[in-house]
Formats: sequence, C-alpha cells, structure tokens
Amino acid sequence: MESASLDGANEWTILFKIMLPLAKPILATVVLFVTVQLYNEYFMSIIFLRSNNWQPLQQVLRSIVIDSSVVDTASSMADVGERNFTTAIKMAAVIATMVPIMCVYPFLQKYFTKGIMIGAIKA
Repeated sequence: MESASLDGANEWTILFKIMLPLAKPILATVVLFVTVQLYNEYFMSIIFLRSNNWQPLQQVLRSIVIDSSVVDTASSMADVGERNFTTAIKMAAVIATMVPIMCVYPFLQKYFTKGIMIGAIKA
C-alpha cells in the first residue's frame, strides 16, 4: 500500500487494485457461509410469517418431511388416513432445495479452499 501511494495511486485505486484482489478468497468464503446460512433459515419465518403464501422454500421442505412423518406414524398405529407424501417425493424435494447452492459452490470452490487455508497456515 505504501509503495502504491508513493507511486501516485489514490486510496480508491489501492483498494480496488491491491486490497480487494488479495481479499477475494476471504470474501468468497464469508459470502458462501452467509448465503448457505440465510438460505437454510426457516426458524425466523416460522416465528414472523403467519400466511402460508409467503413461506420460504426451506419451511415448505420442513413441513413436507415432518408432517408426512407424523402422518406415517399415525397411519401405522391406526391404519386410518392416507399418506401425504411418499419417500420418493420427500427426497425429490430435498434435492430440489439443494440445487441452488450446488450451482453456486463450484464457482466459489477455489476461493473457498484458499480462504479456509489462509486461516490455517502459519507463515
């Protein structure tokens, strides 16, 4: 940074040409962790959303898996009622919710591994 400022670079040039390229692996790692955490968030929607029209995908997946397991248990005890979802439909719903993160991860993988290793290696 000091040599760039001595060569006449202003603060914005130093930020965009020197600092951000060095911080790409760390930023990609943090972005991936935050994205996965926000994508898997369903507890806050359970608390705040009362309308079924605005449920996020993870809450719908949770209701498919948990509600159908409750129905499976109740129907095995009393042979009353139909099963809402088969196991194949539940697994297809799980795969469908994993696809967006699986599409983003390959593009961030090289930065992700480099960002994790930066914190682990001592020079």
